[in-house]
Amino acid sequence: MAAVTFNYRLDDFIGTGRGPALLGPFTIANVPQVADSDAVVTLRYYGDFSPGEQTYESFNVQIEGFTSQSFGAIPPNDEYNGVNVVSFTIPQSVLAGIVADGAIDIRYGIGRDVDDFKSIREEYIDLTIDYQGTYVVRPPSTSIDGTSGPDPLTGTDFGDTINGFAGNDTITGYSGNDLINGNQGADVIFANQGNDTIFAGQDDDVAYGGRDNDAVFGNLGNDALFGDKGNDTVGGGQGNDYVRGGQGDDLVFGGAGNDQIWGDLGNDTLSGGTEADVFFFAAGSGNDVIVDFNRAQGDSLNFQGQTYTVSDVNGSAVIALSGGGTVILTGVSSASLDAGAFA
Repeated sequence: MAAVTFNYRLDDFIGTGRGPALLGPFTIANVPQVADSDAVVTLRYYGDFSPGEQTYESFNVQIEGFTSQSFGAIPPNDEYNGVNVVSFTIPQSVLAGIVADGAIDIRYGIGRDVDDFKSIREEYIDLTIDYQGTYVVRPPSTSIDGTSGPDPLTGTDFGDTINGFAGNDTITGYSGNDLINGNQGADVIFANQGNDTIFAGQDDDVAYGGRDNDAVFGNLGNDALFGDKGNDTVGGGQGNDYVRGGQGDDLVFGGAGNDQIWGDLGNDTLSGGTEADVFFFAAGSGNDVIVDFNRAQGDSLNFQGQTYTVSDVNGSAVIALSGGGTVILTGVSSASLDAGAFA
C-alpha cells in the first residue's frame, strides 16, 4: 500500500490568496489563488526500478472545480539503501489558480487511487509528497476573539488562542494545543483534544479539559473545573470551587475558598489551599497524596461510604480505603485526626 504524508501549514504566498495552505491526508484548505512563482510539489517514488527504465505517468490534480492534468516521464536516478529513488515535479502552473477549500485527489495512470497504484513492473511503490519552493513550514495557529456579549466560539483542529472577553460565552477548542481565556462572564469551556491551557476568568465558570494533559484554572468566582482524561493540573483560584482531576495522575488544588476537591482516578497530588476544604475519594480512586491537609482551618475527608484503616508511615497518616487505594496526609499524624476529619 502506498504511504502518503502531507500535513503542514505553508506560508509566504503572494497575490490575492486566502492565506496559508493547511494540508492533511487527501485534503487541502485555504489554498492561495496565486502561489509563489517558484512553488513546486515534488513526488518522490521509492521502488525497484531496473536501470534505464522509464515510466510515463499522467495525473490529475482536482480541487473543487479546478482540474489540471500533467503527463511526463519518471526516470530512475538515485539509489538509497539499494532502492532506486525517482522524482517528478508538479509545476507551479498546476498550482496557480487552485481555488480554496476543496479536496485534493491525485490519481495516476488509468485513474487508480494512490493506495492502488503499481509501477509498470507490478511492484508497489511508496509515495511521499514533499513541498518545495519558498514556503515556510511552521505549526498552525489561529486567534479567535469574542465580543462584549455572549458568544459561541469554536476553535479549529490546530493550536488556537481563544478569548471570550465579556459575556457568558460557550467556547469549544477542538483539536490542537489551545490557549483559552474565558475572561468576564459565566463561561462554559470545552477544550477537547490536545494539551490545552484554560483560564476560566472572572465569575462562575465551568471548564472541561477534555483529552490529553491539560491545565485548567478557575481564577475568580465559584467555578466547576474538570481535568477529564490525561495527567492534568486543575486549580480553583479564589471562590468556593468544585475541582476534579478526572482520569490520570493529576495535580489538583483548590486555592482560596471552601472548595470541594476530587482527585478521581489515578495517583493524584491534592492541595486544598486556604480555608475549609473537603477532599472526596470514591472507590478505586488510586493512591493519592494531600500535601497541606489542615484540621485547624477545617479541612475534612469524605470517602463516599467506604470503610478505612489509618496508620502512620514516616510521620504521615496513611489511610487505606476498602474500595482500593490509599490517601497519604503529608506531615499529619493519625493521632491528630479527630472525628470531624472524616465527613
